[in-house]
Amino acid sequence: MRDAARPSARRHRSSDDATVLNARHVDISLAGQTQPSFDSFLGSRGLRRNLVSTVNHYTVACEMLRHSDLIAVLPRDLCDRVGDTGELVCVRAPLDAPARVISLFWHQRNETVPAHTWLREQLVEMFGDAASSAGTSGVTAI
Repeated sequence: MRDAARPSARRHRSSDDATVLNARHVDISLAGQTQPSFDSFLGSRGLRRNLVSTVNHYTVACEMLRHSDLIAVLPRDLCDRVGDTGELVCVRAPLDAPARVISLFWHQRNETVPAHTWLREQLVEMFGDAASSAGTSGVTAI
């Protein structure tokens, strides 16, 4: 994803791997990881991208994209929502990366608390795939 108003946005629509990897990237690390999962994926293929910034929230990354020449590799559902505004351009990444894993953790004492149960169900419905959207049966309380 990148700022739609910048001329480079058109160039990256049909870019090859090298052009995309050499562009300036921002990454989102919700858990403060030092090695982003996409970079681990690239490293396993002997590739590297030009990562210049890491932030802790998707909205911060989108604001950076709106006001710079940075690009970001983001989840498809976020691209679909944010790209609808016309301010940012979503382009399929030239490499098929594995799906991001989203995990839910909660203390065992909250296992039967109605508010927690409701929240977990909402999160699974929003972010779960077809296999997990039927419920929270694959999630473990910790």
